Amino acid sequence: MKKKIKIILIIILVLIIFLFLVALPTILNSNYYKNTISLLETKTDNKITYLNEYNNYYIIKTKENIIVYDKKYQEIYRESLDKISNMNYDIIYKKDTLMYEKTTLSKHKVTYTYYDIYTKEKIDSLEIEG
Repeated sequence: MKKKIKIILIIILVLIIFLFLVALPTILNSNYYKNTISLLETKTDNKITYLNEYNNYYIIKTKENIIVYDKKYQEIYRESLDKISNMNYDIIYKKDTLMYEKTTLSKHKVTYTYYDIYTKEKIDSLEIEG
């Protein structure tokens, strides 16, 4: 009987440790995202509705604009939302242009497809196999 209790306690302890190791990175990532938004809102005086950090840029969306900031919080690019087509992909700033990035994962490859932010036309595609 005591052996069964020890086994159950060991299993519970292992599960608690596993859950902690899985949950901790999720919590830390969420805090990083919230802290980044808070810092950007303070530094730029914008109310942020969307944030994407891509390469050395912060791409933020407000109610009226999409704005790109560098890591020193200097504005690099600004575009009105009225001019932009809406897609449900990440907005990135690459080659001095705003674009959408679609990431497709399959069994042995990752495909990045880039779309023009104004016309939704495909700009480029990059396939990485592994």
